[in-house]
Amino acid sequence: TESKKILFKKILEIKNSINRQRINFELPVNHKIVITPYWLLGFIEGEGSFSVAKTGHFRLEFSIGQTLTEKLVIKEIQKFLLELPGEYKLSRKDSNPVQFVQDKKAKNENSKPMARVQTYLSSYILNVLVPFLDNLEWISKKKLDFEDWKIILSLKEKGWHLSDEGKEIIRSIANRMNRNRLS
Repeated sequence: TESKKILFKKILEIKNSINRQRINFELPVNHKIVITPYWLLGFIEGEGSFSVAKTGHFRLEFSIGQTLTEKLVIKEIQKFLLELPGEYKLSRKDSNPVQFVQDKKAKNENSKPMARVQTYLSSYILNVLVPFLDNLEWISKKKLDFEDWKIILSLKEKGWHLSDEGKEIIRSIANRMNRNRLS
């Protein structure tokens, strides 16, 4: 029918103006970015990363990134994460438990410069981030990466990362995370 054709045309127009075709990134002057726990969880499920360095002391890292055009959103996420309840200890080399990192240039010609927040501070992860995320209801397979990440955190807290057997267990768990989860 004619109404379906018009609707389909409008949907195509919207679809063709998003993602890579988007050129206008200006927000209204009175625009306010509001981060809520479940909005952030959804963003983490889509764009977050729970990673483990597979060498050394198996440093855990959590990060969320977007192209540099979304820098303000990433800064608000950082602010939200820094305001979460819980206690953590900063060492002399740490100045901020949740760091904002901005690329100076794109990795390659097919990408754009990125902005991200990241943390690898164990006491922040253990006492702030994990309790916060544990209290939310996940709906994607990213929860499996989070659960594996917590297991590795627990093994590290118990000192297992210092034994050969513990290292092998941690590597095995880390190897099934993220992109390897599909295989």
